Amino acid sequence: MLRVLIVDDEPLARTELKLLLAERPDVVVVGEADTVESALAQLEQCDPDLTFLDIRLRGENGFDLFDRTVIRCHVVFLTAHEDHALRAFKVNALDYLLKPIDADDLDRALSRVLWRPPATTHGSAARSTPEPRVFLKESKQLRACSVSEIAFVRAARADTEVHLTSGEVVLVRERLQSWEERLPTSFVRVHRSTLVNLSLIEALRFIEGRWEVRLRSVDQTLPVSRR
Repeated sequence: MLRVLIVDDEPLARTELKLLLAERPDVVVVGEADTVESALAQLEQCDPDLTFLDIRLRGENGFDLFDRTVIRCHVVFLTAHEDHALRAFKVNALDYLLKPIDADDLDRALSRVLWRPPATTHGSAARSTPEPRVFLKESKQLRACSVSEIAFVRAARADTEVHLTSGEVVLVRERLQSWEERLPTSFVRVHRSTLVNLSLIEALRFIEGRWEVRLRSVDQTLPVSRR
């Protein structure tokens, strides 16, 4: 059971989020807060696995919470604006949901929490270098994705399919060449339409006149060009 804390200064917004979460039998809301000060108390008292944190809190800023304490749970930011996205990911937030919250986007964020290991600490005492991340922009969500979560990236006309190790596929409006420039050298183009994560390669084999590669956590095999 995933224990959730909601930090938002709008009662209606908290109610709407609770209604969406009530549809999930694997989630329980263990606390609510509407200020940074009350959030500090709830974090200590409730010990949540996940905190939904609004960025604007009655003249305060949700980022202030990271300066006041060490947060030992996953954090998903809630906001009506995209302008704080980069800062959210710099404090190692798991996700970033735009209001009004879409049920499908919420489910995707919760799924990321459920298959991940327990969160590391965030805040003033947590200064270790986070794993490199890239940003994936979906319909109403701008989310961070650790590079190690990407199994392969495949061209899909003007877009690209980002295949994650969880089995999820994210369609991003970006060309494959752009991914080739952004991702580290551990990603190699094995075919004109496919970039793969070399650290996940399980086997490379020659079958029926062509090469193919198999990756860990991926059900399908991928073609490899002769070159």
